[in-house]
Amino acid sequence: LDWTLIDQVPHFTVGTDTQKRTFWTQLSAATLVLAEKDPLDLYNRCQQLIQEGETSSLNDKNGNLVFGPSPPLLQNWYIEEMVPQNNKLVGQTENGRTIWVQYHCIGRLEGDP
Repeated sequence: LDWTLIDQVPHFTVGTDTQKRTFWTQLSAATLVLAEKDPLDLYNRCQQLIQEGETSSLNDKNGNLVFGPSPPLLQNWYIEEMVPQNNKLVGQTENGRTIWVQYHCIGRLEGDP
């Protein structure tokens, strides 16, 4: 389990330094061995491995961690329809912060109801 986690974490991590974020939910969903694990447990296990000093594989060549916390998830999102030409998607993060995202175009997958 640990080796799978260590091998996969860099593939689901973006950003640098304090802005490094790991998509733990997607990591869990995309990795068969980790599929039944809670994303928060995976993050905590990586932190535990670092504290125990059992692996240097979770550090890059400069000694920085190769993982970070999950990025904020956008919840309760909707397309702002009051001014359609603004092309805005609006939502809130878990901590209540409101986010506006401008989009160029939107569409649906063929099988999407």
